[in-house]
Amino acid sequence: MTAASWDELYAATAMPCWGANAVPAIDIVKMLCVRQAPRQIIDCGCGDGRNLMQIAGMAPVVIGADISAVALARAHTILKETPAVLLYDDVCASRFVDGSFDCVVALEVLSHIPRVEVALAEMRRICAPGGYIIGDVFGVRDATRDVNARCISSGLYVDDRDLYYSYYDRDALLGVLRSIDGCVLNSIKLLSWDDPPHGQFRPYPHRHEAWCFVLHRRRDRDL
Repeated sequence: MTAASWDELYAATAMPCWGANAVPAIDIVKMLCVRQAPRQIIDCGCGDGRNLMQIAGMAPVVIGADISAVALARAHTILKETPAVLLYDDVCASRFVDGSFDCVVALEVLSHIPRVEVALAEMRRICAPGGYIIGDVFGVRDATRDVNARCISSGLYVDDRDLYYSYYDRDALLGVLRSIDGCVLNSIKLLSWDDPPHGQFRPYPHRHEAWCFVLHRRRDRDL
């Protein structure tokens, strides 16, 4: 989807678009922040800020980035006085220089990007050597697989709004992660949780399943 398409989706959907609660993977982000004490964190594809709210203040600099101006405006309303900076940025073509962040996060984002390896390569680029990349993708039993979408390739679907959905088993995800140069897999975990109805986007109870992964970008001396 284009930035304009995301703007239309957010504008047409009652708040909260994706639900009021942060996804369970945010606990993995928070635990890593406690252990590693990053200086700069970016939440790529922060949307309306539901996950960002949980990690704002866990580093001297915390940035929420999205390609939707409408989403960022909603995030500004939700976050209020929370110590986070909101900026326009595209996870597939970031404006940040190499190695800008100690912790690069993308939750419930990557499965909506048709070429996930492009996004992961950018996340790796803006991650500082020695830093961490945390993301998640839909598992094969995620409830979004019930949406009215057509299959365009193995595990990849698109609906009538041009919103993409991709689903992974463990082996498929490992194949993608191993293609990211200069990174080692720190952990991978399958999470599942029940979500209540939210907004007009998914107005019924549903169950999510997602693989959460942590990559460690090796320092140059370790390569």
